[in-house]
Amino acid sequence: MELFAYLFMFFLCVLSFFSARWMFAFSMVFFALEVALEGSIAIFRSNQTTANYIVGVITLFTLAKLLTVKENPLKAYLNPAFYMILAIFIWSLISLIWSPALPIQDNTGSNIIKGTWPQFILTVLLTPLLLWDLDDWNAALPKFLILGSITCLMIFLNPEFTIKNARIGIELGSGLRTSPLAIGQVGGIIAIISALYIPPKRSFWIFLLQISAFVLGSLLAIRSGSRGQILFSGILVIAFYPMARKVKNFKSFLSTVFGFVTIAVLAILAFQYVSSDTAVDRWTEGNISSGGGIRIFFILKLLGAFIASPTAWFIGLGFNAFSSLGEGLYGQGYSHATFIDVLAELGIPAFLLLLTALWISVRSGIILFRRFRESPTHRASVAILIAILAYQILLANKEGNLWSSVNLFLFMLLLVRIEILTRDQEVEIIDQNNEDYSE
Repeated sequence: MELFAYLFMFFLCVLSFFSARWMFAFSMVFFALEVALEGSIAIFRSNQTTANYIVGVITLFTLAKLLTVKENPLKAYLNPAFYMILAIFIWSLISLIWSPALPIQDNTGSNIIKGTWPQFILTVLLTPLLLWDLDDWNAALPKFLILGSITCLMIFLNPEFTIKNARIGIELGSGLRTSPLAIGQVGGIIAIISALYIPPKRSFWIFLLQISAFVLGSLLAIRSGSRGQILFSGILVIAFYPMARKVKNFKSFLSTVFGFVTIAVLAILAFQYVSSDTAVDRWTEGNISSGGGIRIFFILKLLGAFIASPTAWFIGLGFNAFSSLGEGLYGQGYSHATFIDVLAELGIPAFLLLLTALWISVRSGIILFRRFRESPTHRASVAILIAILAYQILLANKEGNLWSSVNLFLFMLLLVRIEILTRDQEVEIIDQNNEDYSE
């Protein structure tokens, strides 16, 4: 497994250096691939920042090459949504001045930022420059499915990965384990893309890739023990399927939904068969209700402190103020609800900036859909973009904080930039494939 991991990483870096589309696919699968590498190669396990440095350097080289061949490489990059998002992050830094949070552990105070700012620069500031239009995005999707499937196999076939507390991972030493949430998030994205993707031309190999990726991604999400990732991805596949494909026959749509549900049920039954009682217990009504109740408690606790301080309505309680609210917070450093964090810790003005930036991105997605809805491939590509944005919104408000929710802001910015860059292509980019992909 170690030799394969070295070879896979080498060829992936080479492909990414010469192709921005491969680089983007690399970036999308990175969180799970990083975990897979930590389980396969000692240097990645002993130094968890190694993979980050590699992807960062390759991204910079790829962008440097890309920027030399584009006539106006920063076109649509510095858009209103970008400025709003940047302002929110800058304000979170400034708010540390009055924040009661102390950097006493990894997930508190400025330590959150110290551990995540490189990923913010890479994912939010640099990665949007890798794609230029829907053709780039669409071409990156099968590449992501290939990388995602290989990453899943690297995790499943590696005996170093074990199940602990119903979550797959490896021991990193000092009581630390790899993040199951990162694995589950990528698994959910693989499932969404493989279910909704429409290739420019029908191909048995692409169809086989989609089926394989859907099964592997779903299993990865299930084995991660991340309930939200599994449920959200399943709901979004069904919800966005009519957007990705014209639904002319309702019975056909219902049969498709039945197929997805059947696969999901079989996967859950298989999961129960091979898993421990602890793993299955995570899906009992009591545990799910308990998890939801704890998050509601966090939110109410933070909102209570916010309402009690009128000054905070304007400037916020200060970034990560949640961690200073006292006992009974189950040792959590943040509320796990990014939007509530922004409102209470950064104030109403910052929250309105977030909502406005989100509205701009959603509006861009709607415009893109209307522009390309007669083109099956591009219609599906837009549906996938919006579905992943919806997925990131749900995850950000289930487990994230501002500085860890980088993928949310990435897909917000991608939608806005691609919409601007394709305004002149409404007539030019029409899918030439005459095959009917409608249901």
